[in-house]
Amino acid sequence: MVNLVSLETLKREYGFDLNTDQEYILPNIYKGQKFIIKPVLGPVKYKELEDYIESVKTGATKNPDNEELIGYIADVLAYYVKSEIVFNTAYKIKNQNTNPDADRFNELVKISKKYQSDSDAFLSILRQYLCENNIILPEKKMENGNHKSQVFLGYTPNNKSAFGDGNVNYRIESISENNCRCNY
Repeated sequence: MVNLVSLETLKREYGFDLNTDQEYILPNIYKGQKFIIKPVLGPVKYKELEDYIESVKTGATKNPDNEELIGYIADVLAYYVKSEIVFNTAYKIKNQNTNPDADRFNELVKISKKYQSDSDAFLSILRQYLCENNIILPEKKMENGNHKSQVFLGYTPNNKSAFGDGNVNYRIESISENNCRCNY
């Protein structure tokens, strides 16, 4: 598994406790990448970023565009991982105590929800960045004479469009400089 955000970055830039064991962090990074980041980026761009990170580890030159994208992704993942760790901690405290402190549990759940809200806000910023930079627009490919898209943006069953083949029609909203709107 390739981590799109490193443990060192989480600890250095996002206030993770230096003593937090990686066994709590790594599974949540992986889950966030698979459940949040990969669906937003699409499998092609996601694989491209994984390959890029591996190549940088072996000495390849850093690409400023990929580094900027990884920065947006790191924001999403950092707060997602924080929300998961705090939430899991709340339930561990509740389950390990014979006399659990309801106020403490509720406070931890509220903190977890705050981190999740931050992650969601950063996800919106990531989506906006992807739209504004045309990173997730479909790449038109021909397969057996039909247009195919590497990134599925949605479909409308009865309308023909520029990317449709008559059976499955892709829907793309207009994107303007000031108001980027993509379908998710």
